Amino acid sequence: TIGKTMNEEIRNFLEQPDNMKYLADLLTKSGGTLSPNVLEDILKKFGSEIKDALTKEWTKKFGEMETELRSKNLEKPAMGFKNIADFAQAVVNYKTPENQNRLKTLTTDAQGDFLIPQEFGAGILDFGAESNSFLQMATKYSLKGNSFSTPYYKSKNRTSANFYAGVVSYWTEEGTAPTASDMQFGKLNLRLHDLAMLIPPPNDMIEDAPEAVASMISNAFGKRLAYDLESVALNGTGVGQPLGVLNSGALVSQTKKTSQAAATIVSENLVGMKSLLPVGSRTQAVWVYAPTVATEVMNCKVGTSDFPAFIPAGGMSANQTLDTILGRPAYESEHLSAALGTQKDICLIDWSQYAVAYKGTFTPRVESSAHLYFDTNKTAFRLVFRIDGAPLWETYMTPANGSIYKSPIVVLDTRS
Repeated sequence: TIGKTMNEEIRNFLEQPDNMKYLADLLTKSGGTLSPNVLEDILKKFGSEIKDALTKEWTKKFGEMETELRSKNLEKPAMGFKNIADFAQAVVNYKTPENQNRLKTLTTDAQGDFLIPQEFGAGILDFGAESNSFLQMATKYSLKGNSFSTPYYKSKNRTSANFYAGVVSYWTEEGTAPTASDMQFGKLNLRLHDLAMLIPPPNDMIEDAPEAVASMISNAFGKRLAYDLESVALNGTGVGQPLGVLNSGALVSQTKKTSQAAATIVSENLVGMKSLLPVGSRTQAVWVYAPTVATEVMNCKVGTSDFPAFIPAGGMSANQTLDTILGRPAYESEHLSAALGTQKDICLIDWSQYAVAYKGTFTPRVESSAHLYFDTNKTAFRLVFRIDGAPLWETYMTPANGSIYKSPIVVLDTRS
């Protein structure tokens, strides 16, 4: 099939008008015969061009094939299984000697439940990457246990008496000892929480359309996982789940422009928000805005000029893959529910200042059981992702001079 298609590609290439004219002229000069000299001329003329054309065309085709295979969840083999579809069929037919041998290394408990190969679990998380995966930008801690604690410098007050958690410096004469500093330490405590999902597809469906079931599992688990992780990273309460940035004590708010009209966003708001970031966060922070403000953001101009503050992906060059606002990546998130003109309808966040703890690898645990729904002829697939997270800043930074607080979590205040 590939050979036939390649022959068609070559024919289509040679049938282009300019190429056909060249061939016609060449054959006319040679009296209409394909002599060795004529063939040599054709190869000199078209050999490298055909090679280049085919290379580009087939690189594209194989890329499309790879994308299609990934969408069907036909990943590279893992632990003796070609893909999740192959694994699911083995679980349904777990009593056969062949499948018992394949599954024996994946049995997780006395009930005979099976853990899918880790590579497939990683693929499920990758599948959800189309959402705004803010936690991928966070500072990550891999845990062997269930909890994690790390000390940090508690005070963010940079005035002379409080700088760097209370370190005070002195100009002293020789032989005079400085006064010891009483440093203030805090402790960030993270304890893993379980995010769980359960899907029980019928065994008949697994037998009749295993690829469709595999795609369903990857889609449902992957998209829901990405959805929940984005939501909790922004809005998490910290009770039984991670603490989201918008519930942090480090959050600071940019006030509106004097006499600014209600329910608007102007470039002075955006510039002011950027100025509230610590210097180190200005090359790390990303914008996150609610769907209610999308039109206002996209129409925002810089000052009184016609230059847009918002540049869509590809707007400056083909290499620009993300929307930007004032040069930093910008993401629309359905998890921001604030109406246009209310606080937190647009945010500027440095996610590197957010800590994420997880068990083992940043991959969900997915198990399958042929027993849980045995009486209804279904096979259960359960996903559990153990994770906790919280901002690394307990409070905002008080500057040495002036009264402008700094933070890696900045929101725009109400404009009414």
